[in-house]
Amino acid sequence: MSLSLVELHILHGLADGKTLLRIGQELHLSQPAVSKLLRAAERRIRLTLVVQQGRRLVLTPAGADCASIASVVLAQLQELDHAMDTLRAGRAGPVHVLSASTPGNYVLPSLISQFLRQAPGADIVLQIATAESFWDMFLGLHHDLGIAAQAIWPPGVRGELLYRDPIHFFVGPGNPLAGCQQATQEALQDQTLVTSVTGPYWSQLLGELARRGFTFARQVDLRAPEAIKRFVETGNGVGILFGSALHREIADGRLVPLPIADLALSQGFWLVERQTAPLSPVAREFRAFLAHHIQAMYASQL
Repeated sequence: MSLSLVELHILHGLADGKTLLRIGQELHLSQPAVSKLLRAAERRIRLTLVVQQGRRLVLTPAGADCASIASVVLAQLQELDHAMDTLRAGRAGPVHVLSASTPGNYVLPSLISQFLRQAPGADIVLQIATAESFWDMFLGLHHDLGIAAQAIWPPGVRGELLYRDPIHFFVGPGNPLAGCQQATQEALQDQTLVTSVTGPYWSQLLGELARRGFTFARQVDLRAPEAIKRFVETGNGVGILFGSALHREIADGRLVPLPIADLALSQGFWLVERQTAPLSPVAREFRAFLAHHIQAMYASQL
């Protein structure tokens, strides 16, 4: 037989030296009602919790032990109330995010850091997927949000364009093309194209280049953006990557953007979620945070 929360509050108040009148006021009960609850509790648990000393009630040793435990229980309940308030406000809880490679490596990390500063109780779990495995992972592992490179998604998924990432050609500062205002087809035909064949957008891009008559002396396929950048940084070849992957090196002067005459390309990335899985408050907050900050960063590309 256990004590009710009201009875725990009464014992906790007596341990703090409060009168029954004061305890009753805090609990919105009359003093006789508080006394009646105490006596009923003693009969139910078959322990004497209080004794009369003069005009005051004082705790017995058994009552003091129960009051000590009551203090712990009430403190934990207060922590629970605070935790629920934090969860409802979207400042705590897990958010599982699946992302395509480029936004996952170059766009999301700094934004996750910013979000965690304003919601320190949140736990953002970021996982990166290849284009081939993205949808199986998103649906099978029950991620809350996804950043997808495909504009077509499976049934039961909804999404919206989050941003368009410009696609840049670039060279190392030692490449003869580094000083060009615009590179022509003729200037590129003696160059090595350093790129990646992973992802549907890259194969589509290479096809578009071929249709427009752009040719290169040779092509080197490297799967990792960091490998492509390090290769081109030596001054050999022309690289092609998303602008978000190049920002730091271009700012530092380690790579130089190479405008191509009559060619401006970009790739869209979509924020997706499952229609049948309502987002938790913290996931909704993170979703709104991403949409606001990324769309502000790439407003001119939308």
